[in-house]
Amino acid sequence: MRQRQLDRSWQYDLAPARANVLAVMFLAGAAMCVISGWINTFPGAPIGLYRGVAVAGALIALLLAGRGDTLPRWAIQALLALFSLMIGVLGYAAARDVAVISLGPAVIAVSTYAGYFSVSRSLYLQVTWSTGVFAVSALLAPIRPPVVSVLTVIVTAWALALLLNRLTTELRRRSTTDALTGVASRTAWVDIAERTIGATRGQVTVAIIDMDNFKRINDSAGHLAGDLLLQEVTAAWQRLLPASALIGRFGGDEFVVLFTDAAAAEWIGRMTRIHPAPWSTGLAQHLPGESLTELLHRADLNLLDRKRARQSD
Repeated sequence: MRQRQLDRSWQYDLAPARANVLAVMFLAGAAMCVISGWINTFPGAPIGLYRGVAVAGALIALLLAGRGDTLPRWAIQALLALFSLMIGVLGYAAARDVAVISLGPAVIAVSTYAGYFSVSRSLYLQVTWSTGVFAVSALLAPIRPPVVSVLTVIVTAWALALLLNRLTTELRRRSTTDALTGVASRTAWVDIAERTIGATRGQVTVAIIDMDNFKRINDSAGHLAGDLLLQEVTAAWQRLLPASALIGRFGGDEFVVLFTDAAAAEWIGRMTRIHPAPWSTGLAQHLPGESLTELLHRADLNLLDRKRARQSD
């Protein structure tokens, strides 16, 4: 669940680029169909089909350019699958084997797009669909292209998709998680918290956690000991907390936890008992119309009040 939250944060950030790139793909496909349907025609060419696909591709490109960043992910995935289907239809109707093979770069473009913008599950679905449609269209085309050429396109498409997805997965992990502790990075946590506050009608509570005497540990035992302590504590918290709770590192020895149930105080109590390291916490429940900044400010004030109360005892 936590990884899914981080993946969604990445997807939201890429929404405009995802729509714009797909718009360019449709526009480029429409341009190629214009060339084939109006300019570079050849005997037996499906001119009417080329022209119809060109118009449809141009209209979809305009939709994506204007409203693409507001479309849900499933709609973007559906349009990408439609792009692959258009490739297959053009390949099936082609009157020359070279026309079928010329669609290979479009198949590779789909795989490259899926490799960068999709998580693993949708990646496999999209590449399987794209290469499968291309293979079937080549098999059923009036003039079949060489099998070696078709296999080259399919293997290249899969290789690029898997390689790019592996690289972007690592990039996504580095941008959304803290390198030392493995919890959410500050940027990713804030992004998810803001979206949760805007979308959740139930109770949302934020906890700010500050390790006690952490500087003394670094000064006496060294920074490696301090790093090890943070890793141990956060790992214990991750094992304890429900999947709906999101831990983030705000910097140094300060952490934040986002709770979406009514048991935040109870979970904080359990966290204090799971590891002997001392720490202080401040809690604040979200109020209607309150921003995340205001919510964090109230949690921080609660943290300071508790520290003062402890020092005065």
